[in-house]
Amino acid sequence: MTADGAVSEAGIRQFVVGTAGVKLRGIVTQHPQSEKVVVAHGVVRFDLFADHYDWTFTDEFGAVRDQGTQVCHRILA
Repeated sequence: MTADGAVSEAGIRQFVVGTAGVKLRGIVTQHPQSEKVVVAHGVVRFDLFADHYDWTFTDEFGAVRDQGTQVCHRILA
């Protein structure tokens, strides 16, 4: 996002994954630009390619709770 908090397509997507097996806690304050919040035990998988990446979050019961794909930004030197 930009310095003023607006969504920026040129920015970096960030994943915060804390599925360490302890008791789940709710989100205290969700940032208004958050795309998705899942509070569940599970595992996230990242598949990395030269031009894009895919992600899938599967909960402990085998249900896919979030998934997507994103094209990588090319940095010009």
